[in-house]
Amino acid sequence: MKEEINTIEQILDDENNDNIFLYNENGERFELEQLAVIPFNDKLYVILHPVTPLEDLGENDVLIFEIDEDEDELKIVTDMDLIEIIMEDFNDLLEENA
Repeated sequence: MKEEINTIEQILDDENNDNIFLYNENGERFELEQLAVIPFNDKLYVILHPVTPLEDLGENDVLIFEIDEDEDELKIVTDMDLIEIIMEDFNDLLEENA
């Protein structure tokens, strides 16, 4: 039997390439591909891309979560200024690795 891995531990594990599974407020499970972990202002953020389409998200849209290790939870980022900064850092990372 495979041991269930803590989602935050899974996200922070450099060796892990498995997709992330989260649940919405209705208890529905959805699968996300981890694109990057971005540090910003002493916090960590994860960029996740839905494997299957989610309502209200386009095919190329992503979700950004703040990783709260103290509370052992992911908090969705809705601040558009913060999203823009994190996406700029992500794009810079992609250019560096191209």
